[in-house]
Amino acid sequence: MPSRRPPRPDQEGDNLPSSSSLGTSTIAAGGGSQTSQTMIDSRIRPPAAEEEETSNKNQFTIRPARNHSDLAGASHLFRSYALSLGIDLSFQAFETELHSLPGKYSPQTGGEILLAFRAGEPSSTPIGCVALRTLGGAEAGCCEMKRLYVSPEGRGLGMGEELAGGIIRVAAESGYRTMKLDTLPTMVGALALYEKLGFVETEPYYETPITGTVFLAKELQTVNRSQNPR
Repeated sequence: MPSRRPPRPDQEGDNLPSSSSLGTSTIAAGGGSQTSQTMIDSRIRPPAAEEEETSNKNQFTIRPARNHSDLAGASHLFRSYALSLGIDLSFQAFETELHSLPGKYSPQTGGEILLAFRAGEPSSTPIGCVALRTLGGAEAGCCEMKRLYVSPEGRGLGMGEELAGGIIRVAAESGYRTMKLDTLPTMVGALALYEKLGFVETEPYYETPITGTVFLAKELQTVNRSQNPR
């Protein structure tokens, strides 16, 4: 695997809000909306830091992909994500995935795609994405976070954290009990964020030709909105 500089935190692996972050984001899912507010310990961050972070999060909105234009935007971001990794994803049938969206990320099959847009431009080109799919089979009750990526113009705003937080909430509300993901050992920032957010190393859940792939899992706190937990 060619050596690369460690990714910025807003690339794949930029993650969830922790208890020491502050902000409000609205995730529209299934025709509704959900507002998430997290608390900050003022002993850790001064008021100026709170104001700056809140201001940053007011610069973008997040919603599910629901139409052809959204899926075209998701496809473009997925391809940018793959290019940022610098590895061949053909073993994941990546081209087929791009041309069949939403495919395995369809809400009808227990999946979802969330997109981030500049504030006030919900119909513009998305600048961030994340996806969810069911694992099924022997992995009953488990889902997988995929394709977390923020384009260069969206970085530095905490967008990756909000995207990941949004997809975890969607998974919990859908009745999933465990979320899994994979990442690369070279993605030092991503690994640190995943650990901070409660992901722990787990056994490989699929075969991969990429040497050193790191497999992580997180137990979810399910929300009583699903009558039939997955």
